[in-house]
Amino acid sequence: MQIKKTGYHHTHDTSFHIDRPFGSGDWLLLLVFTPSRLVLNETEHITTEPYFILYDNGTPQHYGATDTDYTDDWVHLTLNERDLAHLKELGIPFDTPVFLKNIEQLSKLLESIAYEFHSPHPLKQENLTLYLRLFFNYLSEEFEAIRHRDPHFLLFNRIRSQMYNEPYLYHSPDELAKEAGLSRSSFQHIYRKLYGTGVIADLIRARTEYACYLLSSTTLPVYQIADTCGYHSEIHFMRQFKEQTGKTPTEYRRSVTKEE
Repeated sequence: MQIKKTGYHHTHDTSFHIDRPFGSGDWLLLLVFTPSRLVLNETEHITTEPYFILYDNGTPQHYGATDTDYTDDWVHLTLNERDLAHLKELGIPFDTPVFLKNIEQLSKLLESIAYEFHSPHPLKQENLTLYLRLFFNYLSEEFEAIRHRDPHFLLFNRIRSQMYNEPYLYHSPDELAKEAGLSRSSFQHIYRKLYGTGVIADLIRARTEYACYLLSSTTLPVYQIADTCGYHSEIHFMRQFKEQTGKTPTEYRRSVTKEE
């Protein structure tokens, strides 16, 4: 594992956005502490909790601030085949945001990495490799603790990611519960325990994010966007959209156009 660049607790204002359609030419590790905008698989997400993500080499990178200042730790890496095999053994996912409760311990390690990276110490590279291995070991332990607390962790992460990527496929918690092989009540209970929000509220948020993407990047009429997002009623879509964003779909589209 070789570090190319690193930064600790960099804070930016609300104008901060990274847009790299072809990636950064390396692997990018992020710890994000503040609400942020994140685009994966051409779908925009608005995160509210601290999270970790490791971008694979060549994956598009689109992330940044929302309506508050943005703070993150970051490391650009080069990884060889043995490194990649080791990360796979540890269960470290690529291109997947993982929301973490205990992010401070990991951030402390990245603070040490940033300090060591800029030091003249003759054993700097050896120390950096050890710090990185320790970081990924701790991260793997955190994942294991989450899995131990709830055996549904990996399954629910997959289902939630699919829901945010294609929210129009799901119309009720029953469909999601069926995919998990659980009753509706059990699914809703576990979902709230893992993500701190109800599945219906999260589905509405996923649909709203997708609608925002379509309103800002296409000329589709509102009724068609409502249908594309999985709504049977344009009025129901407009009501929920305004509850989530404070604007009607038309007002949102005009505001985005004006900003551009």
